Amino acid sequence: RKSNDFSIQWSHRQDPKANPTRTFGANVNFSSSSFDRNHSYNIENYLNTTKSSSISYSKIWPGSPFNLTAGLTHSQNSSTKAVNLSLPNLTFNMSAIYPFRNIGNPAKDRFWKNIQLTYSSALQNNITTTDSLLFTKRMFENMQNGYRHNIPLSFNFKPINGFNITPSLNYTGYLYTSQIRKYWDPEAMVPGDTVPGGIVTDTITGLTYAHALYPALSITLNPKIYGMFAFKKGSVKAIRHVISPSASFSYVPDVRGIIPSYYRSVRNEKTGDTVVYSIYDNNLWRAPSANGRSASLSLSLRNTLEMKYKPKNDTSETLKKAKILENFDFSTSYNPYLKKFRWSDIRFNTGNSFFNGKMDARLSASFDPYQLDSTGIRINRLEINDFLKNHRLARLKNAQLSVGLRLQSAAGKKPAQQQSGQNNPAGPDASVLPAERTDAYELDNFNTEQVDFSIPWSFRFDYSFSYSKQAFKSSIVQSLRVSGDFSLTPKWKIGMNTGYDFVSKKMTMTNI
Repeated sequence: RKSNDFSIQWSHRQDPKANPTRTFGANVNFSSSSFDRNHSYNIENYLNTTKSSSISYSKIWPGSPFNLTAGLTHSQNSSTKAVNLSLPNLTFNMSAIYPFRNIGNPAKDRFWKNIQLTYSSALQNNITTTDSLLFTKRMFENMQNGYRHNIPLSFNFKPINGFNITPSLNYTGYLYTSQIRKYWDPEAMVPGDTVPGGIVTDTITGLTYAHALYPALSITLNPKIYGMFAFKKGSVKAIRHVISPSASFSYVPDVRGIIPSYYRSVRNEKTGDTVVYSIYDNNLWRAPSANGRSASLSLSLRNTLEMKYKPKNDTSETLKKAKILENFDFSTSYNPYLKKFRWSDIRFNTGNSFFNGKMDARLSASFDPYQLDSTGIRINRLEINDFLKNHRLARLKNAQLSVGLRLQSAAGKKPAQQQSGQNNPAGPDASVLPAERTDAYELDNFNTEQVDFSIPWSFRFDYSFSYSKQAFKSSIVQSLRVSGDFSLTPKWKIGMNTGYDFVSKKMTMTNI
């Protein structure tokens, strides 16, 4: 009996030493949906419904900023017989260059020497079909393809230290293979509607080019203010306060009048509604659009406190440093072009570590600068406008407090700089705060790759408190997590974690 079943499997990996400027790799697993069902004797292949493939090529030119990548990808589902192909996808990029850096006296710093130019481009060809239509004319009729490139131009100007001005200009262009037009046809029949009349879409094939220009301006100011307090008596010799205010302003002008519009409108005569559409809605990439002007002013204030002290029972004259407060920060932003609610929430966070990293505490909060009316609806009136009446600058929306304490046996302790959690006593993942840890995180600490068998016992207590208030209704979440481990033998360690929910007054999940 004649069969159209097929299967292609191919794997290739280039030795990195073969050619340092060119790489090629392939991992192909492609077959008809019925091949495994009719010819495979492997139960895993028989039951597997999805397959994927990839072929990649990359090329760099030493001494130049250019690089090229090409790739083919495939995915299929034997149950639905759906096949997705990308053949090929190409990218050609140029890393940042400074075209005017060598103009003029090289010893003098001129603003044009900091003008930076980059380039990126991509060509994509995507096909969504079924395996019965593979390599037929209908398959290629359903292909979506397109080309786009992006040319950013910018330069950074520093009039004074801590003050940066960065104008930029970004040009984006797209090449399309078709476009659409919509119009009202009084005789068209819409599915599900018995009354004639509907919006009809026509597809027009042919290459067309669309482009847009996006100018922008960014200004940042990041000064630092230092305050020093010296003490003649006592073990504390000096305290330094560092204030780091920051202001960042970004502006995008309205360029809708100088670039083409790729949007049209059509009126539905039955409903009276007007439908706005892009003439490139049927393509791989959306049409470029120019929004109106926009601006944003971001403000932040960071504070740190450090001290120099002389340790007790230390006969040397060497002073040690310690952080009193790691951060005490405020931030907000302002949009001058919004019709209302121009100020964003005011965010606050602070935290510090104590007792040589054995204890850490973090506090964060968010404040709304706008008032609520008597029904709890937010209104466009600042709290500060009625400060004498309400005695507040902003409303507290939410707050989070987390406190962690780690205890371990003296035996096996390592110097702080040798421990994996040097800057965060919470453990090796410094990005996870105590209040954010989950059971999965704590169970991971039991892995042999992370457990330190030289420490006979170790316990950690994590307390978290969360408060939120929406309108006049508030809620509190409060819990305590306890995790730890202890060694029964030099190669046998038992770990556990448990907790208590103060709101529900119940123990949380316990793992050993």
